Amino acid sequence: MELQNTGVKVTVLNPGDFKTDFTGNREKAPFTLNNKKLKGEFEAAVAAMEKDESIGANPDKLAAQICKIVEKSKPAHSYLVGAIGQTIVPTLKAILPGNIFVKLMNDHYGIK
Repeated sequence: MELQNTGVKVTVLNPGDFKTDFTGNREKAPFTLNNKKLKGEFEAAVAAMEKDESIGANPDKLAAQICKIVEKSKPAHSYLVGAIGQTIVPTLKAILPGNIFVKLMNDHYGIK
């Protein structure tokens, strides 16, 4: 809003998981809490994220989308780029009851 009268266009890009070296180069801080259940859920969630990243789309898809956005005279406020399973999440969050959405997300990330 602050830039609306300046000619500067602002767009938010929400990328899903893409297959890059990010997963292999991730540095994990030691889990220092003394809570076995929480540690297990943390490790399960990170493993789920890393699995999603390992089968993610080619980052060229993201680069192509960025090029298209930059070339638009009137880009949308935000874009979701990635696998359908990730880009549909905001829609699911909007239409599902909160407790069902949370259950789906918890199941995906191994949180009990």
